[in-house]
Amino acid sequence: MTDRLPGGERILLVDDEEVLRRLAHAILSRRGYEVIDADGPLAAIAIAADQPDSFDLILADVMMPEMRGYEMADRIRPLQPRAKVLFMSGYAGEIDSASDRVRPLLPKPFSPRQLLDEIRRILDADDASI
Repeated sequence: MTDRLPGGERILLVDDEEVLRRLAHAILSRRGYEVIDADGPLAAIAIAADQPDSFDLILADVMMPEMRGYEMADRIRPLQPRAKVLFMSGYAGEIDSASDRVRPLLPKPFSPRQLLDEIRRILDADDASI
């Protein structure tokens, strides 16, 4: 558990869509989260390796060009063992075959309130409840 106040946790934000990444970064930063951006899975893996066990949450798109978000999360988990993961996607139909690997899932588009509420829910939850 982190010693920071709610809203002060570190989030690794991974999305290949720059506009969405900038918007999510702004929303989260204004709420007091420390946000580190990655424009794709390979960049996120490099950041996770460079800053081991330093993130509270990985917020990742499911559908990205280099690999799927859940494949990236599988590679990051050993580097960030305490980090929780929240996936986001606008392609619900395309992720059905991997649905058990992309939970919890925040559907795109989402409002700032939905994003903040879901992140808070994930961060505050016992591991067994998410």
